[in-house]
Amino acid sequence: MTRILTLIIAIAVVCSALPVSNITFAKENIEVVETPKASEPSGRYENKKVVSLSTKTKNAHIYYTLDGTLPNKNSNKYKENKPLIITKTTNLSVIAMKKGVSSKPATFAYIIKTKEKPLLQFVAMSDVHVGSHEMGDARYESFFDTIASIFPKPDAILSVGDMINDNGNDKPNDHKIVKEIFQDNLKRKNMTDTKIQMAIGNHDSTVAKMQEHYPAEWFTNQKNGYYETQIGGYYFFFLNGNNYNSDTAQRNWLKSRLAEIKSDPKNSNKPIFVNVHQPISNTVMDGQQASNPNLNIDLKDYPQVITLSGHSHLNTNDDRSIYQKDFTSLNLGSMSYIESDHGYQAVTEAGLAGRFEFPVSQALFIEVYKNRVEVERVALNADPGDVYEGGKWSAEPKPPFNSAGVTTGEKWVIELKGETIEEIKSNFKYTAANRNKVAPQFKRNSKVKVENLDAVPNLTFLQAKDDQMVHHYEVKVTKEKNGFVVENLKVFSNYMFSPIPDNMNIPLEGLDGQTNYKVEVTAVDSYGNKSSSIQEAFKTGGTPPEITPIEDGKMQ
Repeated sequence: MTRILTLIIAIAVVCSALPVSNITFAKENIEVVETPKASEPSGRYENKKVVSLSTKTKNAHIYYTLDGTLPNKNSNKYKENKPLIITKTTNLSVIAMKKGVSSKPATFAYIIKTKEKPLLQFVAMSDVHVGSHEMGDARYESFFDTIASIFPKPDAILSVGDMINDNGNDKPNDHKIVKEIFQDNLKRKNMTDTKIQMAIGNHDSTVAKMQEHYPAEWFTNQKNGYYETQIGGYYFFFLNGNNYNSDTAQRNWLKSRLAEIKSDPKNSNKPIFVNVHQPISNTVMDGQQASNPNLNIDLKDYPQVITLSGHSHLNTNDDRSIYQKDFTSLNLGSMSYIESDHGYQAVTEAGLAGRFEFPVSQALFIEVYKNRVEVERVALNADPGDVYEGGKWSAEPKPPFNSAGVTTGEKWVIELKGETIEEIKSNFKYTAANRNKVAPQFKRNSKVKVENLDAVPNLTFLQAKDDQMVHHYEVKVTKEKNGFVVENLKVFSNYMFSPIPDNMNIPLEGLDGQTNYKVEVTAVDSYGNKSSSIQEAFKTGGTPPEITPIEDGKMQ
């Protein structure tokens, strides 16, 4: 009897330590639905691409969108044996669903071009900020795979400053790691003829340290770190933006060389690429984090100049990332993490948080044709995430990425037709005068819902649509009794991620219990154009606020 009792106790102890799912009387596990696959990988194609979708999950249905937003059960339903015909550049976002359970989403990006052959192809990136093989190897293997899917043999890859993250804390030898990662991937992808060209940034330690660690053909032997090279017969200048404004010798050199190039009539509408880490004052992204105003002066007579800059980490989704006045300026985004305008909030797993950094990597893919330059904005990774995990900085997610190669906006086309300054500038369309004036719109009869009223109320609504992108939502919460504004939020639409969420879910923290409120939501694009508002009245649950009694004689 003692042995039997001991055995029963032992079995009970073992069972109590097992996960519930391993016990026979546990509930049946929910089936995992596999993310759909596309028959054609993301990449650059000519004219059109025929794409079939499939999932390994039997009897699951596939839903898709063609605008990069997250599909749901109301989206286009994929019909088996009826492949999609992609005729223009498209972000194809997909999910699979079975019995109400959804797979993880994925986005496949198809950059569709004509059969016209470009005269030059190159990738321009900035703010690599690599500090170790552990954090850089897998990421850059994925990044170079994406580069090769779009430009299998690019003429060049430009890294316009901040290859490392030296803040005066003795990290100059990290340049050796960047060199090794780039060399390994160039060899792996057989890009043996691809030129690497670099400009110095403010986190790159010194010119001497860059010269010490990189091959001479990647940088320069010039003591102040500025130089000129030709790629495919086109002029490329790489400046030292850390001191351009005060460096008379550098300024005179650039002005002299530009004048010489311009004096040859055959160069009148041929693009000249000027690479400088810091953005130029009064150009891209409304001049945020810009410097070197003297470059505006030195370049004003050269409308064929296209400047490429990073530094700010500001995202390329935003059409303010291109600006034309006397010349064209392009913002490169960032390869480490991107930023958006400061002063906004984002929805994170921990609730609403003040955020302007996001774990997304972006670069520009540039093609030169006769009389025009085409620029594709590409994310090497745009998977949803947060730069903080467990309260710690974590802005370097590791692959695989479900969004590698997605485009972050429509193609930019820079036309350089004409012989004179005025003729070339007459083709400029990304100017202050042409700033977008189209406001976002909510879908007809869109409604705001407020749920979870007994705890932290959750505001949910379908995202508005815009011809470019919805930048953020203004959320105003007022007390119905007296009209007092208790919340005035500006919440990012999460436009930087792929797929872009179809719904917004915003927690409304700090509201009183048992109180009537009204919420008003307005969609705003990056140029400040605003939609009509949608609104809803609601009453919170929970416990009403305590009323503090007023002592006798204290009333006025």
